[in-house]
Amino acid sequence: DIFNDLDIIAKEENLRNLKSCVRKISKTLSPNSSVILAINAALKESAEQLENLKIFVKVKKTTHYATASAEVDKNTEVKSRNTFWLRVKKFSKFFIFLLAVLLLLLVLISPSCCEFRNTMLLFYPRLSYVNGPPPI
Repeated sequence: DIFNDLDIIAKEENLRNLKSCVRKISKTLSPNSSVILAINAALKESAEQLENLKIFVKVKKTTHYATASAEVDKNTEVKSRNTFWLRVKKFSKFFIFLLAVLLLLLVLISPSCCEFRNTMLLFYPRLSYVNGPPPI
């Protein structure tokens, strides 16, 4: 995770730039001077280390993807169960909220004039007499 492909590409570019600088310097100095030989040895060692780093990152990625895919398979099953229960919880909260709103509306709309009277009596049929009640 420390190095990615872009880091390695940038490091390879830096190594190429250093090698070209050393070639330019070796043209002005003698190619067998101890300074140029030491720099060339350091550049070779750096190139080998960079190659080893590329191999390490490639191996790390393949093993990481293999373990990640196994973990994903396990996690997808667990997540599918978790998402079902999360949806159930979400719906139940919404449903309880709607019931609370309905209860609040029923309390606000309830008539205050007829609290003690049975309101079901209003729905029974009533007889009305045109010329008054019949004689007993």
